[in-house]
Amino acid sequence: MWGFSHLRTQNYISQAQKFKLWNAPQWIKLGHYEKGWFSYSSPFTKGFFLSPAGHKSPELELLKTIELLFSNTTIQTIETSSEITDTSYLKQHIQCRYLARTKWLTTVLNIDPQDIVPCHEMQAWKKQLNGKSVALIFAAADMGNASSSFGHTFLKIINPENAANKDLIDYGMNYAATTGDSEGVLYALKGLLGFYNGQFAMLPYHQKIREYINLEGRDIWEYHLNLTPEEVDFLIDHLVEMELARAPYYFFSDNCSYQILKTLEAVRPEINIADRFKHFVIPIDTVKKLHELSSNYDLKIIASVKYKKSLKTDYLQSYSQLNMLQKKAVSTAVEKLSVPEDYELTPQERAEVLETAMKYYSVRAFRDSANTFENEKYQLYLGRSNLGQQVVTKQTRKEEPPEESHDSSALYWGFGLRDQLNFSSLKFRNAFHDIEQKDFGTVAFSHNEMGSLEIRYNQLKQSTNSVDTSQSEFKNLQIHRFTLLNLVNLNPVTPLDTYTSWRVSAAVMSGWKPDLDLAAGYSFDVDIFQRSRIAYMLAVKSSSAFDQFENYKYLNGLGPNVLFVSRLSENWGFSLDLYYYLIDKNADFFRYKAKFNYTLRKNFDVQIHSENGYDGRSETQAQLVWNFIL
Repeated sequence: MWGFSHLRTQNYISQAQKFKLWNAPQWIKLGHYEKGWFSYSSPFTKGFFLSPAGHKSPELELLKTIELLFSNTTIQTIETSSEITDTSYLKQHIQCRYLARTKWLTTVLNIDPQDIVPCHEMQAWKKQLNGKSVALIFAAADMGNASSSFGHTFLKIINPENAANKDLIDYGMNYAATTGDSEGVLYALKGLLGFYNGQFAMLPYHQKIREYINLEGRDIWEYHLNLTPEEVDFLIDHLVEMELARAPYYFFSDNCSYQILKTLEAVRPEINIADRFKHFVIPIDTVKKLHELSSNYDLKIIASVKYKKSLKTDYLQSYSQLNMLQKKAVSTAVEKLSVPEDYELTPQERAEVLETAMKYYSVRAFRDSANTFENEKYQLYLGRSNLGQQVVTKQTRKEEPPEESHDSSALYWGFGLRDQLNFSSLKFRNAFHDIEQKDFGTVAFSHNEMGSLEIRYNQLKQSTNSVDTSQSEFKNLQIHRFTLLNLVNLNPVTPLDTYTSWRVSAAVMSGWKPDLDLAAGYSFDVDIFQRSRIAYMLAVKSSSAFDQFENYKYLNGLGPNVLFVSRLSENWGFSLDLYYYLIDKNADFFRYKAKFNYTLRKNFDVQIHSENGYDGRSETQAQLVWNFIL
């Protein structure tokens, strides 16, 4: 059909065998292979490899690729996905699907020009796409979505003709799990165990912007990559050949960020960044590693950064800076489209109220596709104009880039006192953030702790009697607490939303004693210190403890919980946690926990906290925290 020669194809195979091209770094990256103890393997076992053993043998896959690329093979004659509905696509030559492989082979083998198939339809599509540059997009975390609690990354293919505000018609390339309608505990469990398929998908960028910025209220950071137009073209070719590939999707390892990094490595193998993550891959950490490459090596993978604030963030920032009377006036303004004269506000304060109300309707307009709320915004605008020129002096919160936030894993070294018991402690936290730490790069006023283990060395010294000064000494080393997860999400109540604030904790204490907490309620911004929030919740607790008489008891309690969290200053964070438990068949229990966090510098914190136990004893501990990427 295209004049292929069996002799020439065998010559290409011989060249590949002579130079062992299956060991070439770019071939390994094109297959998304990972190095094991004795061999390579790729997670993509469906819709990608040409050899039946291709997912575990770069050699067999390379030889089979050469054999099929330079023959009369069409896509229809190889194993294809049932998702292909365009029959004309099946009639194309296999080179028109494996564009990147074909292009790479032409650079390493002496390929005869007549063995290159002109893929006219694909070239016409790429010309229309006109991708000349690429940006890595980081969408901020969303605690309401288990798969996005650490953020999300995807690629944006940039057409230079879509400059300025027309960039929304660019295309995004996303790698995500195909989850269907799954949700809740089963959704999280399947994501942890890899029961979902991960796949690449290209879609208009404005769809992702609408989903993240306008609907979910997640800020976006665009990291424009320093790739040449030729590298961008190769990237697009590789994404085309990955379109039908499927692999098990794991929320914490083989996820969106990991495969996006593997895709970038296929274009520029020397960055070799995915292998730097041995166990867990958190989206925000991948952004940090890319910045580290740009600053420490001559790779300069990141060219520039652009920030896109969500409508919800803009509204919440305006609302959080209002005083209590102004917040009440906002509720009235969004209902009556004006601020009544009986509100004792200055013209400037009225202007701030009306501007916040207009932002309220901007968010509503994007959430409700059937109503643009143009009349409401116009009426509020007229009221704002009648106030004349008013300078809004309140400063918006400085938006720190995610890469400047503290790293996700942490080690805690501590010393404490519990009555006459002295102890030293070592704690490891796999991820991600303490509620008292600086919270840029994560959801504000949230706690996201997963997989932490605290070990303590206890020492008790006391006199054997009042006369004898000899000392009896007690020492032991114990696993004090293993925390499977400890999540807190304090979404504030505003005229726009009445979200439920919640917390959930599942841990095992020393002696394999369970410690479970669950609470839900509402939280509100408080106009004190730099930023503060208070939550009122109803809490349920199931635990076990010793009372003041050293009697072991199982505790199942229900009661109110008040949680106050504040950024006292730029480097100081504080939380005060108060419970009152009504305990079945046992004495009621009032529990407090106070904690200070001081940020010494990025990735180094000092924490001091104090709490009481059911046995009536109080515990105080000071810890030095080192945050790092595992």
